[in-house]
Amino acid sequence: MDTPDQPADDYTELDYLLGRAFYLVMDLIELVTGALTRLGAAPMGAALRRHLIAHAVVPAEAAMRRAILLIAGTLPVPAAPAPASGPKPKAAPTGEMRETSGPRAPVFSMFEPQPSAAKNPGTDYLLEHLLPRVTALVDSVLYARPDAPKASAQAADPMARFLRRFEALQAALDCPLREARRWVRRQARLTAAAAPPRSPLSPRRIPGDRPSLNHHARSLLNELNEAANEVLAGGALPNTS
Repeated sequence: MDTPDQPADDYTELDYLLGRAFYLVMDLIELVTGALTRLGAAPMGAALRRHLIAHAVVPAEAAMRRAILLIAGTLPVPAAPAPASGPKPKAAPTGEMRETSGPRAPVFSMFEPQPSAAKNPGTDYLLEHLLPRVTALVDSVLYARPDAPKASAQAADPMARFLRRFEALQAALDCPLREARRWVRRQARLTAAAAPPRSPLSPRRIPGDRPSLNHHARSLLNELNEAANEVLAGGALPNTS
């Protein structure tokens, strides 16, 4: 019995789009690696770091994120995880040292900044949680022990954060299928928990879509954005399940 031919047009177009996306990401990554190579052991200035983030890392992440969503749209949805049975593992006693395997590898972020409802609540009055809190200056307030100082986000080495972010981008490009499977598993867990959906993509401008990118790169970002949003909306891409 002959097996009917499988429609390959969708996959051919998808492969072509993904290939272009990966080439764009590689080109942008090469801009960063080239700068790091030229610097050698010299420290990278803040201005150069901000330039590389804005003009190379952010658009590369945007393209990579949308490519991962397109791959995820072709993967079968995993079965909902079964509830854990049996006794929970005992926690380590207080003060007992736990074995560590070194710093955790950086994970590529699939989420882009979203509009803040707190900054734009859409009302002509302040919502309750935005109202200023007035505290009576009683003795317990005036002479209360000050809170322990919180670690500032700026206290961390900005160059270390930049390198970890760049390393996560490179790891995603090395194995986009792994990132797509991670995304599918995450969505399956949220569906099982009846959690409200959360779009990973910015509803406004595509991050990194700026005039400094050439016309072909900007056009490709828009193609990827349109295709990824179709997948998020219910997907026109075929599912292999």
